[in-house]
Amino acid sequence: MLFLRKGALYLGGMIILTLGQRLFVEAGFGADALDALCVGLSESAGLTPGTWVAVTALLMMCTAAVLSGRKPLTGGLVSSFIFGVFFDLWARFFQRFYEPGSVGIRILMYGAGILLGPLGTAVYFKSGFAKSALDDFIFAIKDRLHLSIRVTKTAVEIGLCTLAFLFGGPIGIATVITAVLYGPLLQGFMNRLDNMCTICVRSGIHGFVKKI
Repeated sequence: MLFLRKGALYLGGMIILTLGQRLFVEAGFGADALDALCVGLSESAGLTPGTWVAVTALLMMCTAAVLSGRKPLTGGLVSSFIFGVFFDLWARFFQRFYEPGSVGIRILMYGAGILLGPLGTAVYFKSGFAKSALDDFIFAIKDRLHLSIRVTKTAVEIGLCTLAFLFGGPIGIATVITAVLYGPLLQGFMNRLDNMCTICVRSGIHGFVKKI
């Protein structure tokens, strides 16, 4: 039962996260910092953006392992694969049911994305299952330097955004806004989930959050 509860949290979080990320893309105001970096690397140094996604994932996994003094967590590749599956499913959904709208609609989509992305990330973190390579890298820095997730996530996103700019990646205003806001929003949602779990335990509720 515990595994099923954690699995439900993990998949639910992934669905919410990938919807948020897909809304970023559909809004069309700029790519995610990591995606922008991979596109920039592709245009500057050759290879496809997908290849650079794999290369950066491996580099982040190895760096996280060194910082944490352990072997690389290959489960991060599984999480990245699951992310890709749901991300593509949302892409098909929007291709079938969504027609590009006005700037106002796109702004609303981006606003929904900037909320759903951190919320989904917080939910899937709560499951305790394998994190993606990027998230594993962020947590390794957080634990090594004793920083908050808000500060670490923001610093990493700004760093990726800067590298993307240097390599000529597709940086837009939304890329910068997301880099600045994602960390604080993620920290807020994680704190909220922790508080909800604490309240449930104190109230004697034996729901899905108590054993997680």
